[in-house]
Amino acid sequence: ITAGALLSSLCMREIVCVQLGQCGNQIGPVFYDTLLRESRALPLDAQSMFEQVFFEQRGDAESHLNARCVLVDMEPKAVRGAIRWPTSSSSSSTSTTRSWSYEPGTIDELSSPSVVIGGQGGSGNNWALGYAVHGAKVREPVLNAIRRQVERCDSLGCFLGFSSLAGGTGSGLGAYVWEQLRDEYPQTSLVSQVVWPHEGGDVIVQHYNALLTLSKLEQASDAIINSENDQLHSVC
Repeated sequence: ITAGALLSSLCMREIVCVQLGQCGNQIGPVFYDTLLRESRALPLDAQSMFEQVFFEQRGDAESHLNARCVLVDMEPKAVRGAIRWPTSSSSSSTSTTRSWSYEPGTIDELSSPSVVIGGQGGSGNNWALGYAVHGAKVREPVLNAIRRQVERCDSLGCFLGFSSLAGGTGSGLGAYVWEQLRDEYPQTSLVSQVVWPHEGGDVIVQHYNALLTLSKLEQASDAIINSENDQLHSVC
């Protein structure tokens, strides 16, 4: 899908993204980089409107954008990697450079109000641990972080989630978060972008995790976008 087609379909309503688990926090920064690069092909007025959907200009820095996003994981490594992702995109039509980042923290990179780290040990590919234990543990911090992003939107269009179906956090905790968002925002569209595990993956319970997650997302989501890891690797 091109940036122009996406722009016309969004009707300029903001989208808040939620990056869940290691996979989600690896996909997120690539997604935002691609959006900013695609926007360069648009006329300047449409470019600004398109960027407003996914980014927010904060302060006086006209050349810098903050992603409308919440980063969630049960350990800090993947979130830290996402925050440190190279974040600039050069315009082919101007001499200026537009850059983006996640909402900065006041103390360090992980102190951002848009970051929720639930612990140090992850979910160990255990769907039940992510859903039933970690879900309740981080429910309020996650919903508060999302609520902050929603309150800064003029007209919220939808939530877009990034996660894997194989592990414990993206699948189990991700399913729990999506159920909570459906309860909190019943009139807002929920779109889940999920990555199907490798056919020969090293997570022995990955297919059980995928089945359990999809059963929850099918009830909570308005749309599920499924990307197969094997197919992604064949085209990369």
